[in-house]
Amino acid sequence: MYKITPFAFKEALENLKSFNMLIAIISFAIGITLLPILNTHIKIAVNFLYISLGFLVLGLIVSKGIKWRVVLFPIGCICVVIILAFISLWYSVDIANSKYAIKKFLFESSLFMLVAYFLVSNSTQKSLQFFYILLVVGIFLNPIASIYDFFIHHHSRATGFGYQDIIVYGLWIIIPLAISIAYVFLYPKSILAYISLAISILAMYANGTRGVYIAFISMIFIAFIVKSIKTLRGFLIWFLLCCMIIFSYYQYSKTLTPRYNLAVMLNNFSTIWNLSAAQMGRFDRLCFNGTFLCSVYSGNQLDDSIIIDDSALARISMAKSIITAQKPNPFIPQGFGYLMFDRTINHIFNDSLENPSKDVPYPRMFNPRNFINTYQQFNQPHNHVLSIYLELGILGVLSIGAFLLYVMIMCIKSLKKSNLKNQHIIDFFGVLFVVGLSASAFFHNYYTRESILMIFALFGILLGQLSRSQNA
Repeated sequence: MYKITPFAFKEALENLKSFNMLIAIISFAIGITLLPILNTHIKIAVNFLYISLGFLVLGLIVSKGIKWRVVLFPIGCICVVIILAFISLWYSVDIANSKYAIKKFLFESSLFMLVAYFLVSNSTQKSLQFFYILLVVGIFLNPIASIYDFFIHHHSRATGFGYQDIIVYGLWIIIPLAISIAYVFLYPKSILAYISLAISILAMYANGTRGVYIAFISMIFIAFIVKSIKTLRGFLIWFLLCCMIIFSYYQYSKTLTPRYNLAVMLNNFSTIWNLSAAQMGRFDRLCFNGTFLCSVYSGNQLDDSIIIDDSALARISMAKSIITAQKPNPFIPQGFGYLMFDRTINHIFNDSLENPSKDVPYPRMFNPRNFINTYQQFNQPHNHVLSIYLELGILGVLSIGAFLLYVMIMCIKSLKKSNLKNQHIIDFFGVLFVVGLSASAFFHNYYTRESILMIFALFGILLGQLSRSQNA
């Protein structure tokens, strides 16, 4: 008769844990790979994430212990955000929408951040290497598909597999850019590193989103500071070089179209900012060529004394409107929600078509003569930082900022100390991703379920790897 010894039982438990964790890892990698590919059928991708959760729980049941230390502060920051989101229900113009956003953008995303954290922190090194291979392959499918879309289908704003939102899709370009830059700086002799960077840069060009360009420049700047500059003198030289590059682009941009004309934007920013949000439309040609129905405060005739990109002008108008709205009490969370910016602003200023306010953004709606459906033009302000400020108040901005700063500092510390295999490139990616995401957030709104899930999942992976580094 076969006798079960304590050693055999322990070995069986370890094998069971390894099997469950392997299935969980594969399911999770497939799930986050499919998020941008199946964005119109996101439930399929999310189901893979829930399968991963199930096998993770089975794996943790037979685990020796759960390590919480690294993730405690991020959880605290998220809890503050959740509390503020619930408080915002009192002020929200659409409580059902706010409840949906809390459920999907906070609870669900936080859950899968923890799934990623425990997967990475509790898996074997061999399983983890397999996971990272799957993950990187999945991530680079998007830039490759974007390049194909650009050159074969001639889409000037390529989004790979037909992702519906061009601007949000920039997230799936920023991620491979961060990986590639980290790879090049850590392994400058690797041909694969430069190939991956070339693919990412081509995809950035194919997508054509300005926020991604800003993220790329920011990541390159930080990469030099973190990895290549060791002395104060080196930092000063690099800083002066960057200033020269910015000044050179400033001069060169005078010859470019309004979309990329930095000189016009900077030279005239003060003049524009001193106007109310609704008055800024006087400089927007779209208000006078039949495209937009704009605020009455924008006037009846185009003011061509300032020629500025219409999308940049609209962003400035929305920024002015948010800052004006929050100025009386910056701590009030005006309503956490999904695409509620226009209704929230209108509610704050008691605005309507019959009784317009000078403090709402000037684009009112598409002209019904040219478009079948009429609706408010901007239901999100194209600035995630200001969006959070409006929805959750200054405490929300500080909580999320503290979360990002914590991850960045932990990654920098680990980058300098850890000797674990592959830890350096993951840490460096973490630093660059935080910087790139933060820079782009001033030009983008990551308001879709799949983009928030992807961001939280990556932070979970980074925190899990940091936990492994601390317990090595």
